[in-house]
Amino acid sequence: MRNIILLVLMACLISCDPIDDRLKIINNTNEEIFFSISKGELFNKNPLFISNKDTIWESSNIIYPMSNYNHALIGPNEWEYFINRDCEDSTLRIFFFRKELIIDYEWDSIVKFQIYSDKKSFKVKELEINNWEVTYDSKY
Repeated sequence: MRNIILLVLMACLISCDPIDDRLKIINNTNEEIFFSISKGELFNKNPLFISNKDTIWESSNIIYPMSNYNHALIGPNEWEYFINRDCEDSTLRIFFFRKELIIDYEWDSIVKFQIYSDKKSFKVKELEINNWEVTYDSKY
C-alpha cells in the first residue's frame, strides 16, 4: 500500500511542471503551412522533418488551414526566458513554408539558399502587445 501511495505522489510531482503555451501561431490561409522556430537569422538545418518528394513533417510543425497552434515550452514564463536568453538580439524568428515549397525543393537546397515563404521576427514586448499571437497570411 505504501508503495502505491509513493508511486502516486511521485507521478503528481513529476507532472506538475508548468507549461507556457501562450505563443499562438494562426494560419489564416486555405492551405497547410509548415513552420520552424529559430534562435537566429537563419533557420535550423533540422526542423524535425524528412524531406523528399513525399515530405513528412512532424505533426507539431504543421498548422492546418484556418486553424491555430499553441506552441508550448516547459516552465513558467519560459517564452520570455527563451527569447531573451537564447535568441540572437533577444528576437524570436518564425519561418513559414508553403506546402508547395517543401514538395518542390530538397531540404538541403532550402537550407543552403534560405528559401522560405515568410519570416516573422518579434521581441517579447511585441508579442505581449499582440497577445502572443502570430498570424500567417499568404503573400501569394
